[in-house]
Amino acid sequence: ELARRYVHEKRKKGQLPAAPAVIDIKKTIHIKVEEALLVADLIHTRPSVVLDELIDEAIKVVEEKPGIRISELAKRLSVSQYWATLLASTLLSKGRVRMEEGRLYPVTAS
Repeated sequence: ELARRYVHEKRKKGQLPAAPAVIDIKKTIHIKVEEALLVADLIHTRPSVVLDELIDEAIKVVEEKPGIRISELAKRLSVSQYWATLLASTLLSKGRVRMEEGRLYPVTAS
């Protein structure tokens, strides 16, 4: 829950960094440093916590803008290029998008 809160707040205020620092987590969601350390550890060891929070929105963005580049996806989602790349990789492996010449396209159901 705290990790989700951090992701939400950080995106609202700017951009979700690739590797959130404990002090940034503490300040962003106003928690104790010990709790922030646990959140940082969770994000670093289980990136799926972040990806699960963003995946539906990423699919929607690709559907709204077929041919979007990962850098533009990062901007639209207010996340670092790192998270946008992980999202694209996840969506590709799940067959939810396809990539052509560095651009993402939705996969349409047949």
